[in-house]
Formats: sequence, C-alpha cells, structure tokens
Amino acid sequence: EMSDKPPSFNQLTFVDVINILMKWKKTILLNVFYISLLTVIISLILPKTYTGYAVLMPPSTKTDVSILDAFSESVLPFGGLIPGYEDKSMKLIAILKSRKVMEAIINQYDLIDYYHLENIEEALESLSNHVSLEIEEEGTLSIKAYISTGWFHYEEDEIKARELSSKIANEFVNQLDI
Repeated sequence: EMSDKPPSFNQLTFVDVINILMKWKKTILLNVFYISLLTVIISLILPKTYTGYAVLMPPSTKTDVSILDAFSESVLPFGGLIPGYEDKSMKLIAILKSRKVMEAIINQYDLIDYYHLENIEEALESLSNHVSLEIEEEGTLSIKAYISTGWFHYEEDEIKARELSSKIANEFVNQLDI
C-alpha cells in the first residue's frame, strides 16, 4: 500500500527535488528577478566613495645615522620602541593638519562649493573628516583623501570624485614642498 504522505526530507530522491523545483519554478524565478532588479537599482543610486592615496617616507639626514637607527628599522621586538621615523612623521602630520595647508587645499579645489558649505570653518571640518593621515608600521606616512558622490549621481560625478580624491592626496604631498 502506498500512502499519500509526502516523503520526509531524508527520503527525497533527486526526481522529487526536481519536481518540487518545477512546481515552484515561477515563484523562484520571480523572486530572483525582483532581488536582482532591487540590487541593481540600489547599486546605481547609492553614493560611491573614492580614495586618493599617497605614501611618504620621512626624509632622513646624515646626522640621523647612528646605531639606534639600525635598531629602529629592524624586525627585533624592541625595534619600534626607539623613536626614529615616527618623530619625523608626526611633524609631517602636524604640518599637513595645519590651517594654512588645509585652507590652501580648500581654496585650490573650491571645496566650499563642492561640499555645499557656508564658510571656510565648515570646509575645514569637512576636509579633516574626509582625510586620513596615518603612520604605517614601516614608518611611512599614508595620506588618504575620501571623496563621495551624491545619491542619484551621474557618471561625470564619479569621474570628478575619483579625480578630486587623487588630486587632494597629491596636493597634501605638494604642500610639504612649499
């Protein structure tokens, strides 16, 4: 005697699975289509953020060469405890975070208009929120400038944001040459 009870999960055969999929084929395909469409729409309207990146090696002078420098660059466990490049990197960060440098970059790239801000003070705050200045493990200074597009943006906005992030990161480097 055969019962009309559906087979349990452990008793399903390959043919049973195919039959179930065929029965629900329309629902499955519609769900895949709607989720794909929603994903495409969201990815097109979300703002995109581009990062301009520059890395600086702090300058070394002949007077800095000593036995301590050999240890500060080594892979020994106590190597990072001896100040060397970090002091120079900290000085570079202080220069790059200075009002003079930040205002020069804001004025050069007209960031008050770009960010739709009222004055230089708001632009200074916005630029400092969109720039990262960090000392990396190897003693280098990394400069990252983050520029975002708006919601519902055009391709030109993406190109402008990409170029602007790169220009701002490079301008921080150029400001050190002044």
